[in-house]
Amino acid sequence: MRGMVEDPKLVAETCVIEVEPTGHFVTYGVGVPLLAMRDSKKARGRVSVV
Repeated sequence: MRGMVEDPKLVAETCVIEVEPTGHFVTYGVGVPLLAMRDSKKARGRVSVV
């Protein structure tokens, strides 16, 4: 909300939800060159979030 005019009504109606992931996540295309993404085995990955 940086740079927005402070509107008390808008601030009162706004909430922030924070999500903290844990466990293992399957990724696709993270850190993979665009052409390598054609091969799904090269594009897939697994990340552990603690």
